[in-house]
Amino acid sequence: MLKLLLKKQLFEIFSSYFYDAKKNKARSKISIVMYFALFALLIVGLLGGIFTFLAVKLCTPLASANLSWLYFALMGLIAVLLGAFGSVFNTYAGLYLPKDNDLLLSMPIPVSSLVAARLFSVYLMGLLYSDVVILPAVIVYWVTTSVTPSSLFGGLVLMFLISVFVLTLSCILGWVVAKISQKLRHKSVIAVLASLAFIALYYFVYFKAQSILQELLANVAVYGAQIKSSAYPLYLFGSVGVGDGKAMLIVAAAQAVLFGLMWMLLSRSFLNIATSTGKTERRKYRETVIRQQSVDAAL
Repeated sequence: MLKLLLKKQLFEIFSSYFYDAKKNKARSKISIVMYFALFALLIVGLLGGIFTFLAVKLCTPLASANLSWLYFALMGLIAVLLGAFGSVFNTYAGLYLPKDNDLLLSMPIPVSSLVAARLFSVYLMGLLYSDVVILPAVIVYWVTTSVTPSSLFGGLVLMFLISVFVLTLSCILGWVVAKISQKLRHKSVIAVLASLAFIALYYFVYFKAQSILQELLANVAVYGAQIKSSAYPLYLFGSVGVGDGKAMLIVAAAQAVLFGLMWMLLSRSFLNIATSTGKTERRKYRETVIRQQSVDAAL
């Protein structure tokens, strides 16, 4: 059952690649291959290339200043933000309020299997978006600096912890979006507002990124010391990529606690949100006079 549900979830994510809704028929094999090739080009080629260039620009000066942890902290934060915002709407629509909720919940399917399949799809989407950032960053670090067993293991652990944190954050944000949508009559409003907010944030960061980057590299020692003293959890987070065993244990333990809290929230609210009809528009009945018409007038 779980395998079938996982297959269904993955097909729903990429359903437009397999089926043409306008022509009401399945796409040809060539079209499917072309769609996936275009998707890979945009995700791996365009986004991956952008963040690879950023990683190359940051890695050498930060590593030479003995601030490799700051490099991983910066790239890790970008990965978390991109992964969370990239999968939050999939979480809202695919985990809490998908269109087939009533159908699946009416079947003899364990709720735990249903939730596990949907969580796995959310995890895959978050992993896709976060790895576009952190995977090039880890590879660039391995190529630029001398690779040690600890740094090799630390990079792999960092990628896994980021993917789990993105899953946790996406589920929490998706829960917030689902709760707000229950209070709205027009549910598309929240999607439009969130999209506009994301676009505004993107352009703000885009136009400020160059000046922020130059300022950071010019005063890297000062900012490194300030972050380490005032934002110690961020220092531990970046130290995981370097291969610090103590940082790995602390960050992994904190991650486990956050995931446990998210699971408690999800288990208590899933059925309530999934079976909720939300706020619907009420119309007041007004009595009117109805006159019988002829057959010709009715036609």
